[in-house]
Amino acid sequence: MSRDADHRGRTRRPRRRRRVRRLRDVTVRITEDEDPLVGSLAPETRVWASHADEVKEVPEGFDRTATSDVCGVEAMSDTDRDLYGVQWHPEVAHTERGDEVFENFLDICE
Repeated sequence: MSRDADHRGRTRRPRRRRRVRRLRDVTVRITEDEDPLVGSLAPETRVWASHADEVKEVPEGFDRTATSDVCGVEAMSDTDRDLYGVQWHPEVAHTERGDEVFENFLDICE
């Protein structure tokens, strides 16, 4: 997600301290319950994340679809162009409803 934001003219910033990346439990608030990728997780979900970088501002055409106390842009989407990104790891067992994110993605692709 960070590289996509960079590519689209928005900067990302490294976290203040560069440490060994550690995953941590984060509560994410879904801000767009109609979003095709993460809306079904509303109003909030717990995820496993490592925030070595973070998107500071969503690129033009995107909407912020999730946020947390750790990261201002936890997820973003541009539904007109079918572009989506999350800042957490839906593939790990510690992320609640991570499989649902992948199922939603597959639905978008169909």
